[in-house]
Amino acid sequence: MTGETESASQSVTGDRLGGDAPIETSDDDLLGFGAFAKALALGLVERAPDAGLVVGLQARWGMGKSSAVNLCLEHVRRLDTARPEGEQIVIQAFNPWFFSGVDALTTGYLSALTDAVEVVLGPRSLSLPQRTWRKVKTFVGGARDHSDAVGASAAGAVTLFSGGAVAPLSGAIKGTIVSALKNKPTADDLSKRFDKLVGRLTGANGRVLIVVDDLDRLQPSDLRQLLSIVKTFGNLPGVTHLLVYDRDIVDVALADARADQRARRLPSYREKIVQAEFDLPHATLAGLRGLLARGVDPLIAAEPDFDQMDWFYAAHLASDVYLRSPRDVVRFTNGLSIAWPSIAGEAYFPDFFVLELWRLFERDFYDGIRDHKEIVTGDNQQSLRDVERKKIVQSIVERVPEPRRSQVVHLFSRLFPNAARLLDNAHHFDRSKVEGRWRVGAPLGFEAYFRMCPPEDEYSQADLERIKQAIADDAALDVLLSDAMGRAVISGGTFLPKFLAALYQVTAGAFSHPIPLLWLVARRGDEILTCGKADPGMRWQHGREDIRGLARRCLLQIPSERRSEALREALVGAGASTSAIILAGQFEPHNMDLADDVRRRMEDSVLEADEARALADDFIAAVETDPGIILTAPVGWQVVSLWDSLRGPAPIKAWIDCNLEDPRVIIFVIDMIMSHVSSTIGEYRQLRGPVSWEFVDLRQLLEVASMMLAAGQFSDDQEELAKVFVRDASKQLDAATGDDADDAE
Repeated sequence: MTGETESASQSVTGDRLGGDAPIETSDDDLLGFGAFAKALALGLVERAPDAGLVVGLQARWGMGKSSAVNLCLEHVRRLDTARPEGEQIVIQAFNPWFFSGVDALTTGYLSALTDAVEVVLGPRSLSLPQRTWRKVKTFVGGARDHSDAVGASAAGAVTLFSGGAVAPLSGAIKGTIVSALKNKPTADDLSKRFDKLVGRLTGANGRVLIVVDDLDRLQPSDLRQLLSIVKTFGNLPGVTHLLVYDRDIVDVALADARADQRARRLPSYREKIVQAEFDLPHATLAGLRGLLARGVDPLIAAEPDFDQMDWFYAAHLASDVYLRSPRDVVRFTNGLSIAWPSIAGEAYFPDFFVLELWRLFERDFYDGIRDHKEIVTGDNQQSLRDVERKKIVQSIVERVPEPRRSQVVHLFSRLFPNAARLLDNAHHFDRSKVEGRWRVGAPLGFEAYFRMCPPEDEYSQADLERIKQAIADDAALDVLLSDAMGRAVISGGTFLPKFLAALYQVTAGAFSHPIPLLWLVARRGDEILTCGKADPGMRWQHGREDIRGLARRCLLQIPSERRSEALREALVGAGASTSAIILAGQFEPHNMDLADDVRRRMEDSVLEADEARALADDFIAAVETDPGIILTAPVGWQVVSLWDSLRGPAPIKAWIDCNLEDPRVIIFVIDMIMSHVSSTIGEYRQLRGPVSWEFVDLRQLLEVASMMLAAGQFSDDQEELAKVFVRDASKQLDAATGDDADDAE
């Protein structure tokens, strides 16, 4: 059996973290290194043992050098089993990155060499005379044991052995080595003694293979020192050094080691030491893909089905563009193995896979995506024009170098079709495919991909699943709505807008049991509107479009012959604003002037026209019985608009005329006017356009409002609104009077 010292009983690099550990045996060889490793092992085993040899195995970082070395050593052991005991190869690993500095490197190397020589020459039964072995052990071991005491003097010892000299240290070095030898030779005799021992070692049949991996990890000064050590002992009979390194890094390190030698062609220094150098073959593409699959398959084993074309393009981007070495693959899959389990329920694996590639290999491009969520997802909250958004998207993709840009843009277009439509010559993919919450191209899904978890102010996929399951349970929906209204978000407001968005999400397409949701929207609609007015996270409609849209979705899931009855039952407990919104919402989304739109869109109702009209008539009849409900409704103007569309302006004007002395009615009408023809921002609020509603007498309203202001009949916040109205209404009427005078002339 091949002899190995205790420190080399494991793989050469077995001390590393498992995530970056090289393979140990041929059974794990996915990269196609086996044939090369066997050929190298055969050469190392079959060469004549009479002279030392330094062999180099070089490749770029991360190409699998350590794995190839482990396979080579496996074959060395197999080939060596047929040799007689005493003629086998002792494999000794020397890990230079454990040491730093001249003294530590020298001590470590001499220790490894001593351990190996002990195995080869140790017992009397070996062919080398015991006296000679004792001298070898004392010589090498003494230098090892005393190197710590003299520090850097060990460096001089190495130079001395090779016939050179380091003038400032030579005296101390010679004294140290002399004191280590039992027969106390003179310092001048030390070099001769070393040569004599080398000659006697020639008679040994055993051999030593010293493996030095990751030579390129060393600092330049340590690298130069280690090469000096190898040069010294590289000629020992029967001793082969296998150095493993990145040639370019080693040569640069040697060139930078001494400023006064930069003019020399220092790579020749490596060439003088390494007597036979071999390049590691590249890993096969199939091997790299197999290594990637081994890292990815366990992560997606429990994942729900995803679009195979999405995965096809993602995997090919990885293997064709980015993952060009084993270390690339291991580094990438290590990151996935940590990040994916925490986000598995919140993200779409092909999207996350591609984003992780860009995070590692296209950092500028990745940062550009992360920093422009609104642009790449189409959530244009900044209200930028397309030309401005196009410039931003173009600047993002231009961060990718040209040779691989086309492939990257293709995947970018698949993930972010809302942004891709702004690019020239880009693939335009169906935007509906990324509208699901968990896709990175959707505004709601985006953040989770960059946080490894859903944002604290968003529902998780588990939350969405609970909401989805509650759709058929009116009591559960009630609880979830109350929770959303009472749950604060960090940015201000509540979870109400997120809950409404989640309802849209889980009811996309067909869904069963629409009645509980329809009843929830109807019975608690006014509560939603009231909460929405105070919630900064709500859109400017304060929930109106959500109530209208959700009710419409529910009705579409009910057979057409039962829709009218179902809606009538739901509206029994509904508030005035909600009833008006839902009834008007039987028509496609429209602008704020509902009174103009209702008649025009009757044909778009999800109800039959006569059924929709009958329900609306019944509701307005109740309003006419008690118009005061308008004043307490959270969105009273919506009731007035529907009233106007069905009955015309006369009954509304009559109601206003009958209540000219009621400040509540006057401020309501003023607020309704200002909400429709004014800026909604307080400091910019003004009456910017004419009031076209026939039920409003602007001059009469101005006179009444002025009198109430003078009498102090408004509250403080109402008073501010009334003052703006009086100011702007006066200007409009004055301008209109002037125009009439001009016309008369």
